[in-house]
Parts: sequence; C-alpha cells; structure tokens
Amino acid sequence: MNTRGPSLAALLSGSKAGLVGKWLEETLRVYPESSVNYLLHRQDQFQNPIGYKLKEGLSILFDGLVLPENRAAVSSALENILRIRAVQDIYASQAVAFVFMFKKIIGEKFPAAAARFPNEHAALELRIDGLALAAFDFYVKCREQIYEIKANERKRVDFVAQRMNLERGSEAAAFVTNQTSSQKRQLYCRTPKTKQYS
Repeated sequence: MNTRGPSLAALLSGSKAGLVGKWLEETLRVYPESSVNYLLHRQDQFQNPIGYKLKEGLSILFDGLVLPENRAAVSSALENILRIRAVQDIYASQAVAFVFMFKKIIGEKFPAAAARFPNEHAALELRIDGLALAAFDFYVKCREQIYEIKANERKRVDFVAQRMNLERGSEAAAFVTNQTSSQKRQLYCRTPKTKQYS
C-alpha cells in the first residue's frame, strides 16, 4: 500500500488554473494598473493578444517546470513571452523576473511543500533557476535583433535621403546647365538688325 500520498507535481497540477492565474497577475505587475485590468480580464485573443499569449505561454511553462517534458514547447513559449517583453519599456530585470515569481507563488500557496517534498522541491527550484537564465538569454537576443532592425532602418533612411539629395542636386545642376545653354543659343542665334539706308 502506498502511504506517501500525492507527489509535488500532482499537488501543483491539481491547482494549475489558480497558480497560472496568479503567475499571470504577478507577470503583469510591471504595467500600469489600467493596462493590467484589461490584460487580465479581456479574454478574446484578437482584442487582447498580449494577455492571451502571456497566459498561454505561462501555462506551457508551468507544464514544463512541474512535469519536465516537451522542452521544445517550453523553449518556444519562453521565447514568445520574451519577444513581447523585449519591445516594451521595462528593465531587463523586470522582463525576466516573472520566472522567479513562480517560486514565490508556490511558497505562498503551499508553504509546507519544501518540507513535505524536499527532493522534488529542490529539483523544481533548479528548473526555475535554469528557466530564468534561459529567459535572460532570450531577452538579450531579442533586444539585439531590435537594435539591428533599428540600425538597418536608420541606414536605409539615410541612404534614401542621400539619394534624394543627390537627385535634387543633379536636377538643379541640369537645370542651370540647360538654362545657360539656352541663353547661349539665344545669344549666338540672334540675327543682327540690318541698318536701313534711305
């Protein structure tokens, strides 16, 4: 007879909806309160794509941390979340802090978890730490891509401006040349008046 009771994974999985909801709330704390209310309560993925993608991504991360499987899905979900965070006006520490918040949420919901499941709890915390490091790497990668896009856009704008200036200069030079040539033709082709003698 098994007297050990449920595992930590089973305990957390049974409360997944509440834990993911709380995780989403903590993740959104870096935004203004008015935005948080919208992102939390607007369920439509087309009207609220950021809130929808964050909730969906956190759900996948939850499964990857609690039931360490399907690493490809976890990596993809993490990168999608960091792409959202990378374009927003927040610090890098704020962008990746949501990963560590999962520890706090578990501790508040299940304060005895570490004592009841010491080995599972320690392994879970190691996975959370590893996910946080991966989150930072993804964030840096996304920011580098944004800087590269902006730099290329500036180069393109500068190139177009230079071309336009050159074209304007060429048009102006051609106009002056045409005007000068026209004046010369008028000068050389002018027929002198013949003096009339009576």
